[in-house]
Amino acid sequence: MACFWYSARALPTMGIFDVQLLQAMEENNLAVAKSLVRKIADVNYQIMSRHSALHSAVLHNALEIAQLLVEQGANMLLMPRNKTYENKHECPLIMAFKMGESREAMQILLIRALRNECQPVTWGDKELQKIKTLSHYAMLYSSPAAFYATIAHDADANGRNCDNMTPLMYVLRDVTNFEKDADICRIKMQNVREIVVKHPEMLWERYRRDATERGRPCVCDKDKSTALGMLFFETVSGRTSRTAVDVAYHDSQENNPATTCNMMVLAERIARNQAVLSFFQCDFMPSLFESMLQQMRLALAMATHIRLGQSAKCGIAVLAGDAMKTVFDVLVSSLTLDEKEFMLC
Repeated sequence: MACFWYSARALPTMGIFDVQLLQAMEENNLAVAKSLVRKIADVNYQIMSRHSALHSAVLHNALEIAQLLVEQGANMLLMPRNKTYENKHECPLIMAFKMGESREAMQILLIRALRNECQPVTWGDKELQKIKTLSHYAMLYSSPAAFYATIAHDADANGRNCDNMTPLMYVLRDVTNFEKDADICRIKMQNVREIVVKHPEMLWERYRRDATERGRPCVCDKDKSTALGMLFFETVSGRTSRTAVDVAYHDSQENNPATTCNMMVLAERIARNQAVLSFFQCDFMPSLFESMLQQMRLALAMATHIRLGQSAKCGIAVLAGDAMKTVFDVLVSSLTLDEKEFMLC
């Protein structure tokens, strides 16, 4: 079978070792591939279909070959030679993240290599922008372990991309807007929950419209919104509105035999959207809100503790812990929609 990543048009411009290396990786022949890595003339050579040897190592999940290529100087931020809409951002590193959790080990390998060798003066603005978004890609496409690897150098779980979104904002906005499968939503949001437990500060970070890079659109109408505020009052409500439009149109065509096939497709889309919305509205959003409330309870308990901050003027300090929790829960359960918006946005 011909190698997917190169064509006959590409072969005359490639060295014999380049061709053999691509074939060895495609056939998972690690012994041959290892011997060829050190023989290729240009480790960053791109074939006509855009890919370098490191792209192919990522595709075939050849960890040892990827390590050797990086040691030989392979550029994991090398952009495609022939850009299309689909691949315009797919340097080998981003490609690894977009391939999901199945490439977790590859992602971590490349991230560690990048952090070990990266010097600020080495990269241009475009490369630095990609580096800033790695935690966003890790949280959206991969695992908690990959996310932790992307922030290991500075422990900043709230790094901002060019749209001034944190990883949590970016992931919640993307999944609630575009994901069609409720089961995939559950898997992704389980990873999000795990990360948030370790980094609860993510819940309280707020979007700042005035900090968005020049020329970029504002992604949130509500300035100073938390990630949950975006989810609650913009993305979920927006998808709910779009689904309602679909439902109304479907109902209006119910007795029209000429549109039967189209209506079946539309009905499937409506069902998928409703399943996704049900998951977020009935499961994920309440649990995320509860996580925020737990931190508020903790802050209140610390503020009224006899050794941690009790004030003589604080009337609630006389209450026992259980009584304080009951009062707090009653107050929270009586919050109106406007009050929740004030709190989250």
